Amino acid sequence: MLIAKMKVLLLGGALAAAFSAGWYVQGLRWDTDVAQRDKKQSEDISTGQQAIIAGQALQFHRYNEIAKQANEYAINIKAQSD
Repeated sequence: MLIAKMKVLLLGGALAAAFSAGWYVQGLRWDTDVAQRDKKQSEDISTGQQAIIAGQALQFHRYNEIAKQANEYAINIKAQSD
């Protein structure tokens, strides 16, 4: 009778330990899934920011070219008028 109770307690303890280990592993999977989703979101944001920065750099280059040409034109007109 005492041995049967010990077997039941050991079996219950083993089941509880297995259940706890399963929840722990599932929690690790959830954490990994959240980390991967956050990483993907960060990469998407970074890609968008890179596109914006590249567009701004192109616009600054265009503006500088236009300003350079306008300055050269103004110098030519001034030289011709003198």
